Amino acid sequence: MHTYSLNRWLIRLGFVVLTALMLIGESSPIHAQDTQIFWGLSFSQSLIGIGQTAKLSIVISNAEPNPIKVTRLQCIPSSSAASASPISPMPTTLTVEQTFQTAQTYKGVSVGTVTVHCEITAVDTVTGATYTSNSGSVTLDVITQMGLYFTANSATKVATVGQSVYVISKFGNRGKTAFTNVILSCAELGRAMVFVSGTPRPTLIPPGQSATVTDRWQAVRTGDGSVFCSLTATESASGKSVTLTAPTISITVK
Repeated sequence: MHTYSLNRWLIRLGFVVLTALMLIGESSPIHAQDTQIFWGLSFSQSLIGIGQTAKLSIVISNAEPNPIKVTRLQCIPSSSAASASPISPMPTTLTVEQTFQTAQTYKGVSVGTVTVHCEITAVDTVTGATYTSNSGSVTLDVITQMGLYFTANSATKVATVGQSVYVISKFGNRGKTAFTNVILSCAELGRAMVFVSGTPRPTLIPPGQSATVTDRWQAVRTGDGSVFCSLTATESASGKSVTLTAPTISITVK
């Protein structure tokens, strides 16, 4: 008799505990989970003058097992040294393994440093779960004036095996302070060409000065021989480093 009453009491107690846990679960807030989103952030240049602009490239890749609907995408600057335009275009739904590219423009307002990171909120279109993800940070420095400029190009767009291809880089300083530690770098993105030789590269660009560098490449096999060039230098007054990139030079070897 006592055993039967004890069993009934334990069953009732278990039911009460289960009911309480269910009520607690229903009344608890649902916290957003971290989603499997891969980010890529980069400024077109890391140093600008007041009134000049730099583009922030934003790449988002969905590694979740289901499509996600983006409900919020925001990039947050750490200071008011640069103003930001709206992100355009804005993502809507990212399918599985889809990579989405967008951009935002920053304009120098006052001397200082701006650190930018981006945040996204999305909803799983299958389960309804809400996800959040934060990117890493990138930095943009604003100085009074940034007069460095850089271009790189080639007259050859299609080459044959054995042909020489010339890449011409032009850069200069329209500002009032010198740029030191100048490094010009060009790399072939495929395996169709090899570097042969180049004219001397200056390491200092005084105000009002410019330079032209010619690199000779040789086509050695068929395929993509695209070349990517960048220029890195230090602004002597602020000690800030800047990297400028030229559009990829598309060259096909046949």
